[in-house]
Amino acid sequence: MPGWVKDFQRWKGQKTALRVGEFESAMKRVFGSRVREVSGTSHRWIIDVSELRGDPEFSRGIITIPVAGGQVVKAGYVKICFRAAELLELFPPKEDTDDESG
Repeated sequence: MPGWVKDFQRWKGQKTALRVGEFESAMKRVFGSRVREVSGTSHRWIIDVSELRGDPEFSRGIITIPVAGGQVVKAGYVKICFRAAELLELFPPKEDTDDESG
């Protein structure tokens, strides 16, 4: 299983904030073109999850991710991203990840 998948799956139980670089790298691998970076605001990324509008947690069809102190993403936002990725089935099937590295 690639390291980025392991990292992202570890976030399901995340209890502490993540450094921006660690979060951004895995988030972009998982959500790909759904991620839009925004400047001039505390919310650095917007993730399109329009398919999830029927879910009360994602009723706006987007996830906005702020950065605290310019350096970290709080654990609650990490968990929200993980939940959306699970619902959208964005993780590669297990058999596709066994031989990959990285």
